Amino acid sequence: MNGFGVRSWPHFYHEAFLCLKPGGWVENQEFNCQILEYKMPIGPWPKNPMLKEAGKFGLLALHTGVYGMSVKLFRDVLGWSEDQLQVFLAAFRKELMKKSIHSYWPTCVDALVL
Repeated sequence: MNGFGVRSWPHFYHEAFLCLKPGGWVENQEFNCQILEYKMPIGPWPKNPMLKEAGKFGLLALHTGVYGMSVKLFRDVLGWSEDQLQVFLAAFRKELMKKSIHSYWPTCVDALVL
């Protein structure tokens, strides 16, 4: 299949048949898909109007979601206190807002090929 599909068909069918009642059945369909890779901007720095708009959303998502992406690692694994994490994230958010930094994150889209 593709990067977003079933990793192991034998495992999939094993699990499916464990869940079936007698007489039950499993159906799967595969489509011709292509994975498209893009560089999603973080911030409104691109000149292209569509990418500029996407960058605004990327910036908002990262700015508001960075705590959730960080808390497990910094608190539970590295042993940071909540105050240490909040100070670090405040500095991160400040850097994130700098217009001189042109960052992006790799993004994949699973597109149906007709």
